[in-house]
Order: sequence, then C-alpha cells, then structure tokens
Amino acid sequence: YRAFIIKRSDSRVFIPGLCDKNILDSNGDISNEEFEKVKKTLHLALYNSPEIEKLLDVGIRAGRMLLESGAEVYRVEETMIRICTGLACTDEVDSYVTSTGIMLSIGYNGQVFSKISRIKNRNVNLHCVARINALSRNIQIQDYSLEEVEQQLNKIEKEPKYSVWMTTLFGGIGAAGFALFF
Repeated sequence: YRAFIIKRSDSRVFIPGLCDKNILDSNGDISNEEFEKVKKTLHLALYNSPEIEKLLDVGIRAGRMLLESGAEVYRVEETMIRICTGLACTDEVDSYVTSTGIMLSIGYNGQVFSKISRIKNRNVNLHCVARINALSRNIQIQDYSLEEVEQQLNKIEKEPKYSVWMTTLFGGIGAAGFALFF
C-alpha cells in the first residue's frame, strides 16, 4: 500500500499525489460534503491493484447478473457505473455492454484498469434486476464497502427462482388467454 499523509496548512488540505484543494471554510472546518469527497479519495488512494481488480469484479458481476436476468443494455451500463462511482472516487468509469459481453474500465491516477466478461446465459428475472438496481442506488446514498456489496450480490444470486414446471404452467395459461382473444 502507498501511504498518503494529510497536512493542514491555513485553509488548504494537501493530499500528496491526489489533490491540493481549498476545502476548508473560513473557520478552518471542513464541510460534510467535502469530507465525504476526501474520504472517498483517500479510500481509493489506499487501494492497490488487487483492490481495484476487486472493484472491477463487483461491477462486472452486477452487470453480468443484470444482463443474464434480462435487463436492458443501458440499465446494465448505468448500474455498473453507479456501483463503481459509489464505492470509490475514480477519475473515470466507462462501461460498454452488448447482449453477449460486458466491458468495464476504471481510470484512476493516470492508469486504466479494465475487465471483460462474456455472457452465455439469458433468462428473465425482473426481481433480480430490481434488487440490483436498488442496490446501486443505495450505494450512491449510503456508505457501502466492497465486501458488503459482494454479500448483497450473493444474497440476490441465491434467491430462489421460478421452477421450469411453474414457468411452463404460467406460460401455458398466458398463451391460452391470448388464444381466447384472437
């Protein structure tokens, strides 16, 4: 890990290698909003490459679960970006999603870290889509760690799905209903 030292001098906070911004008010206090920004910046600053890889893994996993559950491409891209920006202060997060693959890149401190995943299975599970989408929005509001997000994704992934018998039964009922109308 690289060590970063915060030095306070007059109305400036120096975080070597990350920022040199005037974030203190006239009383020498830091606002809650600025404190959160600095906290996220420091959090990512302590990341080493495996931690950034873990962030990429979480973003890709959420995107894969969404795409395999029938989510739209734009929702998958938006959710992956929300998760990555909500968990860490990064320079840039980009995602590119097609129906068969996901690409996610995180730019930080002049370096770009990327990951690609292929999607082989697709079905419809809108409950899973709604749960992951809600999680990504909560990450923007609340302070989550990578481990907490992984635990939430594990819970969502392990939730019971409809059986083939149940899907076939209700598919048949739906088809019979349409047959009566036409």
